[in-house]
Amino acid sequence: MAFFHTFLYPTFSISFWRIEEREDEMLAFLPTSHTYTEEILSFKSTIRIREWLSTRCLLHHLLGSDVVIRYTHRGRPWIEHSDGSILPCSVSHSGEWVAIAFLQQPGHTTFAPCTSATTDPVIGIDIEMHVDRAWRLRHRFLTPEEQKVMGCTPHNAAAFWCAKEAAYKLCDAQGLTFLGGMKLSPTEIPRLWHIALPHPWQQSVRLHTLPECPCSTAVAVWEE
Repeated sequence: MAFFHTFLYPTFSISFWRIEEREDEMLAFLPTSHTYTEEILSFKSTIRIREWLSTRCLLHHLLGSDVVIRYTHRGRPWIEHSDGSILPCSVSHSGEWVAIAFLQQPGHTTFAPCTSATTDPVIGIDIEMHVDRAWRLRHRFLTPEEQKVMGCTPHNAAAFWCAKEAAYKLCDAQGLTFLGGMKLSPTEIPRLWHIALPHPWQQSVRLHTLPECPCSTAVAVWEE
């Protein structure tokens, strides 16, 4: 089993799974009450199968067998318990890693449930292993002003990509662009960034960058 670690923060948590097992080994770990073996038959990509299975391995490792991951029509994941309670989450894959982020109840180590699957998104996560690619493509997601203000370098470009991708997942809306639509800026607090959004969003996004994680990682939550 390749569960790596859960990182606990004041308002959210991130759990990582390292994809090391074969497909049959992951299937053997998963609850037999689910139809995972049948579901993966529709996938054509081996990479997609391994990401899909490892996400569910991580989910069941954290929450037991009595849960299922579902998706909105736009592909945003959420978790449903057998009692009908809903747990908002965000998922990301890159290379050999998969990560799931949850909101935390302040001062506790338990996840914060909701009661409806239509609840607005409350958290977004993105992880990235391909640091060189982020640097090469920085002009596609950072304006020249952002590159200057944020001090973009080959070593931190992936973190900026993760920040905007996590914010995009949090907003969960079509038409929001990385260039122009989301303006990234630093704050006075190290590792904490800010993204301003265009109309009609009434809130801004707070970005947490987390260098202690095994790959470039950013988590987006709404500004309070």
